[in-house]
Amino acid sequence: MFKKLRKQIILIELAAFLFVTIIILASINIVSHNQMNKNAHQVLVMLSENNGQLKQSDNIYNKYKNYDIGFNAKLNEETPYNTRYFYVELDKEGNIDNYNLNHIAAISDKDVAKFVKRIYRLPRDEGSVSTYRYLKKETDSGMTIYFVDCYMQNKYVSYIFKISLLVGFICMIIILLVVYFLSGKVIKPMEKNMEQQKQFITDASHELKTPLAAISANVDVLELINDNPDSIDTTKKIKRQVSQMSTLINEMLALARMNSMESKNEAPVSINVSSLLEQQIDDIMPIVKSKDITLHHEIANDLSCMGKLKEISRLFSVLLDNATKYCTSGGNINISLAKEGKNIHFKISNSSEPIDKHDLEHIFDRFYRANKARTRAEGSYGIGLSIAKAIVENHNGKIVAKNVADGIQFSVVIPQK
Repeated sequence: MFKKLRKQIILIELAAFLFVTIIILASINIVSHNQMNKNAHQVLVMLSENNGQLKQSDNIYNKYKNYDIGFNAKLNEETPYNTRYFYVELDKEGNIDNYNLNHIAAISDKDVAKFVKRIYRLPRDEGSVSTYRYLKKETDSGMTIYFVDCYMQNKYVSYIFKISLLVGFICMIIILLVVYFLSGKVIKPMEKNMEQQKQFITDASHELKTPLAAISANVDVLELINDNPDSIDTTKKIKRQVSQMSTLINEMLALARMNSMESKNEAPVSINVSSLLEQQIDDIMPIVKSKDITLHHEIANDLSCMGKLKEISRLFSVLLDNATKYCTSGGNINISLAKEGKNIHFKISNSSEPIDKHDLEHIFDRFYRANKARTRAEGSYGIGLSIAKAIVENHNGKIVAKNVADGIQFSVVIPQK
């Protein structure tokens, strides 16, 4: 249980950190990419408004002095030399009339024709092609397309992305180690407290057994030496209460042992669950017949699993006892045992009134009873199903309860290995 809780703590912490990290890294990279496009747009606007030139002139500097042309860099005397750009003039049919490659060295005549062919008929006026941002501008003679080289900016954004991923991964490893260490510190007092509770239950149960045995023995003596009918009736009531209390103590001990380290360290063995279940069904047949219950079962032959024999036997015993105890007189009990994939599926249903949804959610809780008056009359204390759930979880399985057409059904899935 505590290993599972520790895993849940680690997973929750890592999920929260991963979510926050993704938001932060995504924000950084989106802002960087948008800033790169914004800077390229500013330069393209300057080119389109100055006939494809970034010449040094006071007029240009005064007009565009507040433009960001490269991650908050402002227009200055070096801008024409640091910015790689070119433009292409087209006629009204989209044919190339003229182009200027004086401010770029990586573009050939073939590249110009290829770029123009790719973007001429695109509906948007601004976008990206290869490592370039472009801007279309309608003219009297046709169209001019301005291009700005964003190779270095793309590399910069890509570098930020890679570094942010690396930093995020390193931080994730660090957080994993820290959370793993701290979760152990958090769980340790809880684990110690739980072990103390289990030890208390075990010790208290053993201490209670001694006076109960003495009471039972003394009541037997009273029955032998006293012939008064009223006294005999009283002693019978005392014996019944002693028997019920002994049953409760034994169930508490069984539940405590189920979660003990000794039980968890017990080596599993190969269990023929088919024959084990058939044997237990035979054992309850007298009770089934006494309540006029019709029992149907479909059990696959020679199904086996690795587990703890006493616990699997107790699991079947609890669920069969529960079905016979709460099945309506003259009702039906349906049992199936089959293999599905690598798991063994056990289902048992009995005729009964439907259980309230709230009660179904708590049916495996310790000492929880949906119908307190009835369960006490039946000698039940709400521990049996808790024991069943503990056994299934010890075998890495799953148990669920649900209302079906004519009653309630318990479904158990246990891995074969």
